[in-house]
Amino acid sequence: MVTPRCPLPGAIPLRMIVLWLCLFGSLGSAQSGAPPVQAPYSWAPVRIVAGGYIPGLIAHPAQSGLIYARTDMGGVYRWNPILQQWIPLLDFNPPADYSFQGPESVALDPADPNRVYIAAGMGGSGPFAILASTDQGATFSTYPVSFYMGSNDNGRSVGERLAVNPFNPSELFMGTRQQGLWKSEDHAQTWTKVSSFPVLSSSDDFGVQWVLFDSVNSGTVYAGAYTASKIYQSTDDGATWNALPGQPLSWPYSVGNGTRAPSPMRAVLNPDGNLYVTYGDYPGPNGMNYGLVEQFNVSAGTWTNVTPPVDAKDGETAIRGGFCGISQEPHRQGTLAVATLDRWWPTDTVYITHDGGKTWIDLGATTSAAGIDGPQGPNFYFSPSVFQPISPWLTFGNPAPDATAGFGWWMSSLLIDPVNPDHLMYATGASVFSTNNVSAADSGQAPTWYVQGLGIEQTAVTALISPTRGAHLLSGVGDIGGFRHDDFSISPAGGMYNNPAVSTTDGLDWAGQNPQFVVRTGIANSASTSPCNYGGYSTDAGTNWTPFGACAAGGANSDSVGTIAVDASGTMLMWTTPSSAGAPQYSTDNGGSWNVAGGNSGLHMAVADKVTPQVFYAFDGVDFFSTTTSGGKIFSKVNQTAFLRGTQAVAPVANFARAGDLWLPLGEFGLYHSTDGGVTWTAVPNVLEANMASVGAANPRARTGVQSVFIFGVPTVNSPLAIYRSDDNGSTWVRVNDDARQYGGPSVIVADTRVYGRVYLGMNGRGIVCGDISSDPLGGGGAGPQ
Repeated sequence: MVTPRCPLPGAIPLRMIVLWLCLFGSLGSAQSGAPPVQAPYSWAPVRIVAGGYIPGLIAHPAQSGLIYARTDMGGVYRWNPILQQWIPLLDFNPPADYSFQGPESVALDPADPNRVYIAAGMGGSGPFAILASTDQGATFSTYPVSFYMGSNDNGRSVGERLAVNPFNPSELFMGTRQQGLWKSEDHAQTWTKVSSFPVLSSSDDFGVQWVLFDSVNSGTVYAGAYTASKIYQSTDDGATWNALPGQPLSWPYSVGNGTRAPSPMRAVLNPDGNLYVTYGDYPGPNGMNYGLVEQFNVSAGTWTNVTPPVDAKDGETAIRGGFCGISQEPHRQGTLAVATLDRWWPTDTVYITHDGGKTWIDLGATTSAAGIDGPQGPNFYFSPSVFQPISPWLTFGNPAPDATAGFGWWMSSLLIDPVNPDHLMYATGASVFSTNNVSAADSGQAPTWYVQGLGIEQTAVTALISPTRGAHLLSGVGDIGGFRHDDFSISPAGGMYNNPAVSTTDGLDWAGQNPQFVVRTGIANSASTSPCNYGGYSTDAGTNWTPFGACAAGGANSDSVGTIAVDASGTMLMWTTPSSAGAPQYSTDNGGSWNVAGGNSGLHMAVADKVTPQVFYAFDGVDFFSTTTSGGKIFSKVNQTAFLRGTQAVAPVANFARAGDLWLPLGEFGLYHSTDGGVTWTAVPNVLEANMASVGAANPRARTGVQSVFIFGVPTVNSPLAIYRSDDNGSTWVRVNDDARQYGGPSVIVADTRVYGRVYLGMNGRGIVCGDISSDPLGGGGAGPQ
């Protein structure tokens, strides 16, 4: 098998080795209180391509190709029309600012293409800030704010909440979820609450959902509030506000009991002088049952219902779902597009009109009528720019392998390119789809669609393994299961794990002496427990899978199924289910049957020794347990160390090359090392904090045979929380990632067992990145925003 590149460092010339040693010194020397030196690393994505919800597509009205994508938990991307891919902008966020990886809203300065603002805050306790850039996101200034944001909360489908005044670009308005409307007059550096706005607070957590400036009439601004189900207008730059007269406060058709009044989701001001608004009964992205599209004649103060009609050709016999996404052609009167939301059957779709909503073209129906087979059979879509499948795991708008090909879902993000109106984009809960000939639909022809998602990596990574044979990396991710990665530069050709297909992978492991044998557990897409759709095994390194014959007790769970381990020989499995009253359960027949392991019943996250068969380890937060003397079936307390830990259980990390060699990351209590299967432990002296650890290949030039160790932690008092590597069992450390590549902190790390120095970082919303020692020690790593 060819080793995949990330990129592969290759052979390092002798002069570079000498220079590297001069820069870094001897790894065997004692480490002072100074921060570890920065190791020369290159970074690249392990491509899945897209993979998550993109609620916002925002284009500059004048500069061609200047488009931003707002995710819900994976940062903001800028489209690079030359490279034909998206460039991530927020990878610099340190772990303490992980909340800033969640963009609540994005706003552009129509008078200055270089200015971009991001309202950043994922929810919870924050922090929250406005990130302001004057160079299209290459660098940012951070301005903390006091109002709450929730980029990953319900209601993230609406917007945009943040807007720049086109007549006074230093002025911005921000609609908030809880605290009304706010205003800045100094390019977002300071903010003042707009006390004249009718909605001063909201307990529903949706509040003011969008702000829209009139680009023709100075001083006129609109704001849509879910809390009051109303749109407010100001004609004096926010000094006074009035609700628009006659707006729809009830539904024009029969709806279910308890359904609230139509609430404005998004809006555009068209060149025809009308305000067009999408409505729903809930902000989404789930839970929307009813919707409208309304036209407000600003001059006359009158409303017209222009909702696309029920489409019998599409199999629709009644109103399903609502409307949210909306975009328009800014230089052609009456041309706009709207997207449905939560029309789960037959499918969500996009409608386009050229006469202000009198008639509509259903782009989904037009596409389906023409067939959706690609060059290599049904459900495969190829980007015409590269002539290869960008995301083989996608079946058009729905994720494979268990979904039928449909136009999309969670389609709140919609964009008619203001510079090239034949280019229409829409985003789903999984990717971005585009066409460069949407006008074909005007004559009943199907536009040509392709995935415009290259560069976006938005998966939430839950598990990573790097076996000693087969693919260098297998992943477990949220919502789309996981992948075998044979080539890091493209989306996995084999698609998502199947048989069983799962939505989220919770556990993933490989047999240390039989690395072709791999096991996984996850939340099932199909709830069957016979055979068990919550877990399975592979005998060919994750290419083909077989479901377990039965599920361990407590493992068939819709929220979390627990972790799985396989012993070194690949003949014994250990499933730790999330049941608090349960104990790890073992199987000796490839998951056909399960038995409770003896010993302590409060153990969690059992792991296997990678060298010795039938040996598993577990830590309950105080004591360490092993199955060393019981054929793998009984856990016994073995440690003689009093850990300063409390009661939180963590998972030990087993060295794949040495029996009984274990590492235990204990967060703020540091890192512990054992060489005798957990009987005795030594606190690694140069680690103040260790949140994660992984063991990788040994330095082939060191001749010590000692495997490298990676941590996500803090080695010294002057060190930042980051990724570090040691080649001498923790005596000294070098920093692996730099300040530009912090990604808000990883959710999982794993080192490559075959390539020295390589480490994979999995993030909660930013996908997987691969780090290699650079062939140029002075190179400093991969490229930043371009």
